[in-house]
Amino acid sequence: MNKINILDNKTINKIAAGEVVERPASIVKELVENSIDANATAVTVELKNGGISFIRVTDNGTGIPKADVKTAFIRHATSKITDENDLSSILSLGFRGEALASIAAISQVEIITKEHNELTGIRMQIDGGTITEESEVGCPEGTTMIVKNIFYNTPVRRKFLKTDMTEAAFVEEILSKMTLGHPEVSFKFINNNKVVFFTTGNNDLNNVIFNIYGRDITKKMLEINEYENNIRVEGFIGKPEVNRANRMYENFFVNGRYIKSTGIENYLEDAFKPYMMIKRFPFCVLKINMPPDEVDVNVHPTKIEVRFKEEKKVCSAIYQAIKKVLENESFIVDIPLSEEKEVKAELDKSHIKEAFEVENHVLKENSMSILRQKPVVAKETYYQPNFTEQYIVQENENKIIEKKEVLKDYKIVGQIFNTYWVLEHESSMYIIDQHAAHEKVLYEKLMSEFVSDHIISQQLLQPMVIEVSIREKEIILKNLHILKKFGFEIEEFGINSFAIREVPIILNKPSNAQFFLDIVDQMLVKEVSNAYQNKEQEIASIACKSAVKANDKMSFDESKRMIDDLMNLDNPFHCPHGRPVIISMNRYEIEKKFKRIV
Repeated sequence: MNKINILDNKTINKIAAGEVVERPASIVKELVENSIDANATAVTVELKNGGISFIRVTDNGTGIPKADVKTAFIRHATSKITDENDLSSILSLGFRGEALASIAAISQVEIITKEHNELTGIRMQIDGGTITEESEVGCPEGTTMIVKNIFYNTPVRRKFLKTDMTEAAFVEEILSKMTLGHPEVSFKFINNNKVVFFTTGNNDLNNVIFNIYGRDITKKMLEINEYENNIRVEGFIGKPEVNRANRMYENFFVNGRYIKSTGIENYLEDAFKPYMMIKRFPFCVLKINMPPDEVDVNVHPTKIEVRFKEEKKVCSAIYQAIKKVLENESFIVDIPLSEEKEVKAELDKSHIKEAFEVENHVLKENSMSILRQKPVVAKETYYQPNFTEQYIVQENENKIIEKKEVLKDYKIVGQIFNTYWVLEHESSMYIIDQHAAHEKVLYEKLMSEFVSDHIISQQLLQPMVIEVSIREKEIILKNLHILKKFGFEIEEFGINSFAIREVPIILNKPSNAQFFLDIVDQMLVKEVSNAYQNKEQEIASIACKSAVKANDKMSFDESKRMIDDLMNLDNPFHCPHGRPVIISMNRYEIEKKFKRIV
């Protein structure tokens, strides 16, 4: 066995830095927390190259006493607590005394600080944990921290950093969380000499939400302010129509600290469950204020994970507060005036396809209308799609019956519950779920069109302008070629905005901005390498959202066309998400149910 060695302080600091400093966003978080703890009312964060080469955080807080500046960069040196008893009543954002030592160990740091009652301040340069320069300087009140070349002395860590834009997106994400948690502080975020966002610090959370998420979300907010069991829940939730495909827009703060909590997420989503579709997640900015001795923030060096003394009580307070607000609201959706004044599309009637056919609709440019066909009066008909051996789900055995000859010809009997189509064939009855069936048909068509570049787009009279975060912007720019294959034509329109000029036509209907954002949300959680790989999930989502739903009315001819298309697929029996499309019940089982057969 090798000799056991006691590591030197420099090595210890580099190892410890790995827990605190993961990327530039980690540094920004720690420095901004120090600024807030120093009672700053204005904080400016500047980046270059995503923060990899340059980070500057400037505040107007109380500053650091000259005699304490060196001490501040020693591990576990802090002004927030004095002994173990203080750990049970922490109200400051920082307290562990690890951040500055960890940052200084893996970068080149310059600090300039001055207290309010001092005439001059102090400037200190620290390279890789070693003080290289110290001098007295004239400077404004407060503290400026400059961090350069992170991981310059630990290249094995530096190579794991992402692109400049990705790192800047992570910084923007964490800084926006801190901005939402502290509307009383004015924040300015500058990336490569461009102002990304600025808040006034007037303690108006609604104004902060506007600066971070834009006008469209802000005007659909509901305010919360409830007090129960010594817990105050305040902030804003979005109306159910403000929803996304992931949890990135769920923001929780405990005593001013941004946290992540699976329990709180679950209770939030349970409160929204009666108002929202499955696999959709609400928007919220919720601030939970509670006695500090009922929450443990000393769980992880990043201080994002916390433990509650009585988690169920906290979650219940949040659930009841949200439920009370939602139950007192009416969610009748207003139709925008722009939709009422649609410009009717002109089309070449020789190219009109039958119902449920997506491809090759000939539209004139500058058309935004939804193309519909008039329903045809239902007539009893027999249908003979070219189909032989396949697999049907048998209801009586609840399993797959292999290689059974079915549906060489069949009779459409009718529809039940405005959702299921009933077919008769030989001695069996078949029931088709219209949503699953149409979803499967659209999925196969879209997959074919995507691979062969046959998706039809429509140019808009007026571009749709959407606001996005830096991270979303990076994903969009990175996947422009894929989005174009989906039928979108987009271009940058300001710092964090895009103008959508063309949209894909799906089921004779131009898609909307929400559909575009859904695709971006999926790209945020799943890496996309090229246009032909890993597309099944995105296209399955398109098909699901575009397909007719349960209770949607369909004409007899529309259903006939859909079933015909379905039966010509190689595998028409499961939708892209794996649900059965067709179930069957034979005559024997039906007569047994009626006791004709004992």
